[in-house]
Amino acid sequence: GLFWVGLITLVGGYWYFKLPHRPHPPALEQVNGIYGHRGSRSTKPENTLAAIRQAAADGAVGVEFDVQLTKDGVVVLMHDQDIARVSGFAHKVSQQVWRKLRRVRLKHEGFATKERIPTLEEALDLCQALKLKVDLELKGTYNRKKLVKHVLHLVRERDLYEQVCIASQQFLLLYEVRKQDPKVVVGLIIDDDYFTSRQLLRVYYYLAQHWWPTFLQVDVISPNKNIYSAEDLTRWQEQGYRVLPFTVNTPVEQHYFSLLADGYITDDPRKHLEK
Repeated sequence: GLFWVGLITLVGGYWYFKLPHRPHPPALEQVNGIYGHRGSRSTKPENTLAAIRQAAADGAVGVEFDVQLTKDGVVVLMHDQDIARVSGFAHKVSQQVWRKLRRVRLKHEGFATKERIPTLEEALDLCQALKLKVDLELKGTYNRKKLVKHVLHLVRERDLYEQVCIASQQFLLLYEVRKQDPKVVVGLIIDDDYFTSRQLLRVYYYLAQHWWPTFLQVDVISPNKNIYSAEDLTRWQEQGYRVLPFTVNTPVEQHYFSLLADGYITDDPRKHLEK
C-alpha cells in the first residue's frame, strides 16, 4: 500500500534528480590556506571592498564573502537578508533595487564608514587583481535560478574556475550550481543554525555528513568548527574532499585546524599569519 508508493516515489525521485557523475575538478587543488571571513571583518566593514583589500594586506590566500540578489537582479555582497545590522536601515536586500542600496553607508563596530555595498562584479574584479582565492557563499531564497545564473556568468566571463569555489548551506542552490555548470568547484557549508529543533539538527548533520556531499558531488566541505570531530574531518579528506572549517579565531583553534584541515576561515587573518 502506502509503503510501496512511498518507496517507489523516493527511488524514482532520486533517479530523476540524480546529477551526472563528474570527477573533482583540477581547480580543487587550489582550495587551501587561510581565508578572510567576509574579507577581514575584524578590522573593516564586512563584505566590502575595503575588507577584501585588508585580507590581502594581512596575507590571506583568499576571502570568503556572501552574495544575494537585489529586487532588480543585481548580485551584491551581503550576509543577512536585511541590512539592519550593518547599516541601521531595515531594508531587505531582495525587496530593494540596487540604485537605493548603493547609497547606503555601512557601519563597523557601531560607527559609520565611507564603505558601501559592493556588487559581485566589483568584488571579483578586485580579487582577480589581488590574486585572491574566493569562497563565494550563495545566500537567500529569492529567485535561486537567476542568482546562480548571474554568479556563474561572472565566473565564466572572467575565467575564474581556478580561483573560485561556489558554496552554500542550501541544498537547492548547490543543486542548481551543479546542474548549470559541472566545471566549477562547489562547497557544502554545514552550520548549526539550520534548525532550532535538536532532533531535526541531528538529522541535518547526518544527511550533510553522509548523503549530501555524494548526491550533490561537492568538492569542498566547510563545517562549523564546533560540529564534527577530528575523525570526521579526516574521513572527508580520505574521501577526496577539501575541508575548510569556519570561523577559526583563537590560537588553540588555529593550531588544531592547521593540523587537521586543508585551510580555514577566520575573522582576522593578520593574527594567524604574523607569527
